[in-house]
Amino acid sequence: MLKKFFNDREKRINNQFKDVKFQKISKAWTKYSLANGYLYNFSWLGIPIIKYPSDLITIQEIIFEVKPDLIIETGVAHGGSLAFYASIQKMYNKKAKTLGIEIDFRSHNKKNCRKIYKKLGISVIENSSVSEEALIKLKRFTKNKKKIMVILDSDHSTKHVFEELKIYSKIVSKGSYLICTDTIVDFMPKGFFLTDWQKKRASHRNFDRGNGPFIALKRFLKINKKFKIDKKFHSKSTITENPFGFLKKIK
Repeated sequence: MLKKFFNDREKRINNQFKDVKFQKISKAWTKYSLANGYLYNFSWLGIPIIKYPSDLITIQEIIFEVKPDLIIETGVAHGGSLAFYASIQKMYNKKAKTLGIEIDFRSHNKKNCRKIYKKLGISVIENSSVSEEALIKLKRFTKNKKKIMVILDSDHSTKHVFEELKIYSKIVSKGSYLICTDTIVDFMPKGFFLTDWQKKRASHRNFDRGNGPFIALKRFLKINKKFKIDKKFHSKSTITENPFGFLKKIK
């Protein structure tokens, strides 16, 4: 009976992904929710987590399938997503490690995360994800790790994401995933991500349609044949920040 359940689920997911009306409604809702700050409505263990619940559940499935002994996330922000990933890891391996890399881990966020991070064994490197200093420190965490998964969620401009993809693709283990988040940037109208509070961003971080993660991802896949887009996770999420952003290392 369980086998039939999973087979039926896969068929349903594929049908929904091919359903033009279903996808049109989903994209419209995604756009409206992004404009209204829906992503900021949730927390994990008391720490704000800026993710769609559907993406969290999808990433949780990947974590449980791969069972990485190290998860690296670039871009920590408030810190909730690191706590979420670590919580899932501890379910199958108490010794699994979770590492964040954040150039601006603000004091109030750091204070709010301290107890949970200590309990879950989470570490944070405070530097740019593409800096030499961060990469030197990173070696200590990757040493002797057999299964490494990486989630890119820092500066979403094309240049930065492309650099991250080149660097962290070498760290990801075969059979594991490199998740390029916020590819949704390149699927929204021009100027959509240059409004409200985001006007205060540094000029080099003015990511928007045409200067986002998906452009970097496509450029990366042209030069690196060790990865492929795993469409089953994009299809499953539907409401997602990461369309076509789930990359599996196949070689």
